[in-house]
Amino acid sequence: MVKSQPTGDRIDATSTSNRQADIETIVDDRVSDLSWTAATLFKMAKWTKYVSILFDVFVVLSMAALSVSLLREALSAEAYISLAVLAAFVSFLDLFLGLDKKYYNFKTNAESYNSLSKEFTEYYQLTLKDDSYTLEHKKEVLKSLTERHRLLNENTPETWKLAYKRVDSDSVAGDANLTELRNNREHKT
Repeated sequence: MVKSQPTGDRIDATSTSNRQADIETIVDDRVSDLSWTAATLFKMAKWTKYVSILFDVFVVLSMAALSVSLLREALSAEAYISLAVLAAFVSFLDLFLGLDKKYYNFKTNAESYNSLSKEFTEYYQLTLKDDSYTLEHKKEVLKSLTERHRLLNENTPETWKLAYKRVDSDSVAGDANLTELRNNREHKT
């Protein structure tokens, strides 16, 4: 069975408003996804930085303890060697894991997700809700933003599920923003 299409000058307003609502739902979902991913990546960056600092502090304290012990001749030769090897291992582990590079990758990707989330929100506020733009234009802008989201997903480092679980909804502002905007708009009309 073929569905009938609007003909002539008659415009199917319900269909257009449904498509508009579908686009709004997609944008709302994208903003929520981007916000949660950004928050998770910021958390991963924070954790990575903390672990890197912890490793650095351990190496510095080990070297300080080794130096003081050598000056006071307080430890046996085996203890000196063990302490030096342990410090070297932790230093190597920090270098091998590339924690500083991972921190940078998590942080820059989190900032990119945050920026794209803001662009989706601006699109919602300035374009999607403006009736002077055609539905086709709105779809094209959404398509462009979605493509950028897809490309960003491809270049994003893996995160731990633990980090995602540790992100609380209070640290994710994006998903509430559009809902609040939609509610404000509906109350005005």
